[in-house]
Amino acid sequence: MTTRRLGVTALVLLLACALAPPAVHGQEEQERIVRSGPTISVFGQEIEIPTNEVHRDPVICIGCIARIKGEVRDNVVVIFGELELEGARIGKNVVGVFSKIRVRDSYIEDTLVNALGSLDRDSGSGNVVNIALPFGWAPQVRTILFWFRAVGLLLIFIALVGAVSVVPERVETIALETPGRYFSAFFVGLLGYLAFLIIITLLAATVIGLPAGFLFFKVLKWVGVAGIFLSLGRKIGRSLGREMSPLGAVLLSFGFYTAVVVVLSWLGFAGFFMLMLFHLLFWLMFEVPAVGLVILTRFGTQGGAVATTVYAPAATVPPEPTPEPKDDA
Repeated sequence: MTTRRLGVTALVLLLACALAPPAVHGQEEQERIVRSGPTISVFGQEIEIPTNEVHRDPVICIGCIARIKGEVRDNVVVIFGELELEGARIGKNVVGVFSKIRVRDSYIEDTLVNALGSLDRDSGSGNVVNIALPFGWAPQVRTILFWFRAVGLLLIFIALVGAVSVVPERVETIALETPGRYFSAFFVGLLGYLAFLIIITLLAATVIGLPAGFLFFKVLKWVGVAGIFLSLGRKIGRSLGREMSPLGAVLLSFGFYTAVVVVLSWLGFAGFFMLMLFHLLFWLMFEVPAVGLVILTRFGTQGGAVATTVYAPAATVPPEPTPEPKDDA
C-alpha cells in the first residue's frame, strides 16, 4: 500500500509540474493590453508601445520618435522622424520616409520600406526595400538644412555690412524715410517685384543679362533692408538708453533675425515649417517695403521732407528795456 501511495503522489507531482507553465503563460496573456484605433502623432510627443501592448490599428508618426517593443497588427508609417523596433511584431508593413529606422530582434509580416532615410537592421527583418540617399550614405537632413541656413546668414551679413560701408549716405536716407513711407513703400515694392519678373522674363533670352539682373535686384533689395534695419536698430537702442552707430544698429537688428533663424533651424522638421512661415513674414514686412523704399528714394539719393528739411532756429526777440524810475524831485 505504501508503494502504491508513493506512486500516486509522484504522478500527481508530475502532472502539477507539467501544467504549471501553461498556467503562467495564460496569466501573461491576460495581462496584455489591447488598444484599438489609430495612433497618430504629428510633430508631437513620442510614441512608445511597451512589450505588453497590442495595437490593432495603424501607427503613424510625422516629425516625431516612435519606439515599439510590443505588437502592431497593422502598418507602421514614419515620416521625417525616427523609428526604433526592438523585439516588436508588426502585422503588415513598416514604411519610413526621410527617417531614421533601427530594427533589432523584430518580426515584420510583410515589407520594410526605407525611402531616402537611414536604415540599421539585423538579418531577420524580412522583406526589405531600401531606397537610400545618393553615394550610399544618409546624412542627417537637419544638419544639412542648418548649414544651408548658416551659409545664407553669412551672405546676408556680408550684404548688410557692405551696404553700410559702401553707401552709408543712401542707407541713412532710406532709414530716415522708413517711418513715414513704410506703408506706401509696401505697395510700391509689390509693383517693383512685378516689374522685376517682367524684366527677368525679357532677359531670359540673354546669357549675361539674366544673372546681371538678378544680382542688381539683390543689391537694391539688401540696401533697402539695411535701411530698415538701421531705423529699427536705432529705435531698439534708444529704448535701451543707447545711441547706436549705423553699423551697430544694423547688426543689432540682424542679430534678432539670426537668433530666430538659428532657433527654428534646430527645432527639427516642425521648425522647418515654422521657418518657412517666418521667411514669408520677413519677405512681406521687410523685403517688399525695402524694394519700395529704394524706388521712392531713387536708390537713397532723394529723400522726402523727413530727410531733407533743415529747421532754422527760432528767431529770438530781445527783451524790452526796463524803464528807469523817474525822480519826482
